[in-house]
Amino acid sequence: MWSNKWVSFALTGISGLAICTNFKSYRYIKHTFNTKDNLFNILSKDSLVTGTLSILYFVANIINFVNEDALKSKIGCAFSFVGWWLPTIMGPFWSLLITLRRFVQLRYPNLIPNNSSIINCLASLIMTIVAFYYMTILTFDLLKDVRHFNFIEHCLGRQEKVDKSPAFGFFLIGLPQFVALIATVALDIFNHFTIVKVMDGNQVLKISEEERKRREKIPKRATIINSCMFIPFTVFSLVVVKGFGLSLEFKALLVTSATFVVAARNPVIARFAFQVNKQIQKESVEKRRQAEIQEALERKQERDKPLELLEV
Repeated sequence: MWSNKWVSFALTGISGLAICTNFKSYRYIKHTFNTKDNLFNILSKDSLVTGTLSILYFVANIINFVNEDALKSKIGCAFSFVGWWLPTIMGPFWSLLITLRRFVQLRYPNLIPNNSSIINCLASLIMTIVAFYYMTILTFDLLKDVRHFNFIEHCLGRQEKVDKSPAFGFFLIGLPQFVALIATVALDIFNHFTIVKVMDGNQVLKISEEERKRREKIPKRATIINSCMFIPFTVFSLVVVKGFGLSLEFKALLVTSATFVVAARNPVIARFAFQVNKQIQKESVEKRRQAEIQEALERKQERDKPLELLEV
């Protein structure tokens, strides 16, 4: 697919790295935090889904090494495309759900339990709808021959469509992402100020400056990480909309470099936005242990009920 074989090697390596980092991130979250907690549940699902989708792109690269013509059809190119495109597209929405859940937690602390199974199911439903929406756009593009996606055009060996409308990509694909990014950063900033305000009004937290800094780090780091997502988003949007006279292969390659973001996003969030220090890990592990003990007790009580009825 690529004119330079080293590009293919590099992209295959990066896609393999994305698989490793996301599954490693998933394992780290599962063993460190209480994944029944809504925040960590969403983050673990994000890592798992992203890692699984990255396998598709990795496998597609391996197939291209064996036989370059094997995936030259629309279905084959879409198979290669989905593996890196869908995780990139869904990333801002995962981040928005995490930030939105933290916002509700801070604004209405007694409204919903932190480990609400309803919220966990709702988050899965929302992301399924997001994935379905973008897959519908991709399917429409392929069936109606809209020819908007540079990667697929290059994969099929066709020339770039000259008169394609930028509105298709901007409004249907880019705008929802842009809104999600803006909302995420705005909520992160609000969460940061809310935490500072709560600590300023709490005499106990005023005593420990170290504790104050520790509590401030999570929303502050989340704001920085999510703000940095604007950089690749802006670059990709400009390339898609403006073109700048770049060749189709270079534009397809530049957009494909989003695999870097896919490989780095979840590990960075897990390490820097959630793991502030060892104390948070200990608290999370202890919560998970207590939840497991409580579940075991509840199961035991359920098993003992028929025996109690028989004794009566």
